[in-house]
Amino acid sequence: MAEVIAYKFIYIVVLGTSCFPIEAIWQKADPAWRTTHPYVCHTNNALNITAGSSISAVEDLVLALLPVVLIWRLSVPLRTKIGIWFLFSLSLGTSALGFVRAYLMWKAYYHGNHDYIYWLYVSCQPHPHLIDLS
Repeated sequence: MAEVIAYKFIYIVVLGTSCFPIEAIWQKADPAWRTTHPYVCHTNNALNITAGSSISAVEDLVLALLPVVLIWRLSVPLRTKIGIWFLFSLSLGTSALGFVRAYLMWKAYYHGNHDYIYWLYVSCQPHPHLIDLS
């Protein structure tokens, strides 16, 4: 849980310091404001998206493996433990998809491969999280 909070905190700090003055983060979309106010924004969208998807994949892996320790400490029969572990192991598939997504994002941004298959996969990858939650 601390890792998730730290990740979100770092994301907010990076986002909050990407433009000076800070209101340029949301005001730069307004053409009237953009032409009348000087601002400087330092963003690398490719790096932000690739790093974000990589960190998200690591988060998925950590959160998928976290219950394993608790399951083996349960006082239930081995067959029940294996069944519970199998249900939790489905989220490992989501983590694997996250690592594939991070690789495809890196390949698409840094090697110019903007094939529609990459973008279709990248946009569909979050859906297994909904299956894990149900």
